[in-house]
Amino acid sequence: MFDAAKQVHAIEEKFGYVFKNKLLCVEALKMSGTDHPIYFDGTIHPIVGNNRLALLGDRALSLSLTELWFKTGQSTKTYSTLNLGTITRVSLAGRGHKIGLGKNILRPSSATSEASINQVGETFEAVLGAVYVDSGYSLQAVTAATRRLEVDD
Repeated sequence: MFDAAKQVHAIEEKFGYVFKNKLLCVEALKMSGTDHPIYFDGTIHPIVGNNRLALLGDRALSLSLTELWFKTGQSTKTYSTLNLGTITRVSLAGRGHKIGLGKNILRPSSATSEASINQVGETFEAVLGAVYVDSGYSLQAVTAATRRLEVDD
């Protein structure tokens, strides 16, 4: 069982977004394939994992960065370079490692190794997906988080 309140608070500070529904953030931090319940806010919750939020976050990030690119008036070639260098699991994992995201991922206590590149990248996407849902599907909220974390550089 995981106690997730500390991790949620850390994510809110790192991403610069305060969740209205804290369980969305918990879901984003829980790796898929782990069936351990989550203890949060005095209750045990059977949260399945972050893969759905990761998929949504990947798309929200892509659209957010595409909108930022479009507003610059730069060429589609510039966009392709931006897309390849920014919206990959490896690059997102790099950003995640910089902010210590791997320490906030909810994994079983039996996990002996550090979070993998794929786990950190997927969790990064999932947190952005959770921001998108929690904000009422606001791309502006996703853009604000990506700018705070300098993903849009």
